[in-house]
Amino acid sequence: MNGTSPLPAYSILPLGAIQIGSAVSVGLLGIATLQAWLYYRDYPNDETMTKLLVAVVWCSEFLRSSFLVQTSYHFLVLNWGNPATLEGNYWGLDVLLLMTHIIEVFVHLYFTWRIYKLSRAMRMPYWMLMCLTVTIFNFWTFALGIVSYITAQRSSSWAAYGVGLQHVVTPMVFAASISTDVGIMLALIFLLNWGRSGSPRTESLVNMLIFYIVQAGMLTVAADVAMIVLNQLIDRVGFTYLGIYSIVGNLYANSLLASLNARASLRTHIKSDFNSDPPSMPAPLRNINIRAASGLPSSRLSLAGNGVDTERQTSPVQRRAVSALNQISKSNHDDSDFKSIGTAL
Repeated sequence: MNGTSPLPAYSILPLGAIQIGSAVSVGLLGIATLQAWLYYRDYPNDETMTKLLVAVVWCSEFLRSSFLVQTSYHFLVLNWGNPATLEGNYWGLDVLLLMTHIIEVFVHLYFTWRIYKLSRAMRMPYWMLMCLTVTIFNFWTFALGIVSYITAQRSSSWAAYGVGLQHVVTPMVFAASISTDVGIMLALIFLLNWGRSGSPRTESLVNMLIFYIVQAGMLTVAADVAMIVLNQLIDRVGFTYLGIYSIVGNLYANSLLASLNARASLRTHIKSDFNSDPPSMPAPLRNINIRAASGLPSSRLSLAGNGVDTERQTSPVQRRAVSALNQISKSNHDDSDFKSIGTAL
């Protein structure tokens, strides 16, 4: 593979990039395996479909990484010193494309389901339109990925694939994947902002969730952007983007598993935050017996605490007491809404 090689430069597979990608992929597979074990240990009461999803994603990731290692072995061990092998189309790389798209569609469907749960918990209008839009983007990305896989499989060589339909299909696949990831991020961020109650106790939690969503989504977006750039330079650098593509499936799988395993710490944070700072009445009224000060029967006091106007309030102390109950009721309502959001996530 020096300057005197009879092969076109763009047809030579970047074996170094593939080897590095396979090594990183195996390392990330180990992290995914640990996360899957932690999930089954810590969430035995999860729904059967969620447990099945984790099993399918992990098995797909294991097969994908195994095929990638076998591909590296094929080129770097079995056919070392045989540059003509690079001209052929090896099935291991085709399967890499297929398994990555399978993992991607399952992870996107999971996050679409989270958008559905969150939007229902928020009682947001047009939630069905939002979920349908993200789902369409998801299956559009998967359909383009299948077209890319079929195109690669039918190509007689990577040289033919490099000058064929892949110049159009591959950038479209990466662009569709970016659109889906960004759409999911924006939907979740919009829903979290929609659910802001204005309570200082919830603002930090919302910001933490938004930071996590952006951090997880930007990893795959950055990888797809880098692959689009390298694909446009394929005449100069060959199929170098396969080195990055080798770990894209790992990023999606670990994003899913980390999201599932983060629920326990999130709910603990919510519980400790709300228990440590319960709703309270204004300082001047803290030492007042509200029922006695208001002079209202307990039934009418309950109505006042729920924001219902009473028949008459004959003194400033009574009005202040009822106002305090209304504030506490509203705070409790906002906090319970956000607790349900944390559960939905």
